[in-house]
Amino acid sequence: MASKITHETIVNQQQLREMITSVHHSEYHLNLANEQPIMSGLFSFSDLASGISVHCNDVIEMQNMSSSIELPPCLSFNIVFKGKIHFNLGKQAYFIGGKDAPEVECSAIILNKPDIMTRHMKQDEHVKKVNVFIKQEWLKKRCKNTQDFEILNKIFMKDLAVYKWQASDNIIKLSKLILQEKVKTGFATELLIEQVALQILAECFDILSNQVTVKQDEKNTNNKVIKSDLTLKKQIDLLITNPISLEGIAKSMGLSISTLQRRFKKDYGTTVVDYILKKRLENARVAIAINGLSIGEAAYLAGYNHSSNFITAFKKRFNITPASLLKSHILSE
Repeated sequence: MASKITHETIVNQQQLREMITSVHHSEYHLNLANEQPIMSGLFSFSDLASGISVHCNDVIEMQNMSSSIELPPCLSFNIVFKGKIHFNLGKQAYFIGGKDAPEVECSAIILNKPDIMTRHMKQDEHVKKVNVFIKQEWLKKRCKNTQDFEILNKIFMKDLAVYKWQASDNIIKLSKLILQEKVKTGFATELLIEQVALQILAECFDILSNQVTVKQDEKNTNNKVIKSDLTLKKQIDLLITNPISLEGIAKSMGLSISTLQRRFKKDYGTTVVDYILKKRLENARVAIAINGLSIGEAAYLAGYNHSSNFITAFKKRFNITPASLLKSHILSE
């Protein structure tokens, strides 16, 4: 769902409220000195189909005012071309942009739990910026392996953090393209904005992951995954992509072996060991049929030291030998 106000438009209180709540689906509050117009110029919120929100403006703020909204756990990247942006998040005041900032400043706001953000506007301030906003849950769903979750854990280690850096030439170019396209409408325009927003997200995320430095307690956090939205099965699936013992799996999940076994048996009606054996064989089957692994390589992937034992277990599980499976997936000359 996209909400848009284009050039030469004056934004009033009701328009601003409707746009922001349509994107963030949250309580929103304005604290105005009077009922006069709020800003003039390009002001746009777009909630894209991919789950990314894009907010951009090139406006003159027309009065001193503040606006508050409750944000979910999220990652918000801001590319500021002009103006000084003052906001409070939690109990702390922040400034991005301004005379002391780089010519085009890029910043990241990291929020690990819901909190209130209050934006303070200043009369006659010219603000030109692009914002790419994603919820934490959106990022979690795109993690494919343990390493991805470790990076996300590292970024969201603190409840709140703000990072700043000089925007790259590529980020500047992409942000200008969004500002340019935002004065247009139509299906093709929305697709282009979505594509560009994903490029900005990818580059900024990579920079941020390298910037974030958090002291971690190795004993408690090494190889752990974000567990709040993952079942026991999914956590194990991520861990067994590499050789690891039952003890290592339990430790990585912050559980004792007995607790892990008891919970798994209760939830799924089978033992952890049996599930791992079946899952590794399934992974090996995919590796043979699709990725072209040899039988020896697939045996190692499944955790077997001897190919003969792997072949026996494989045939028992799938009623076909690895060699026959491989042959059936090779095109005849």
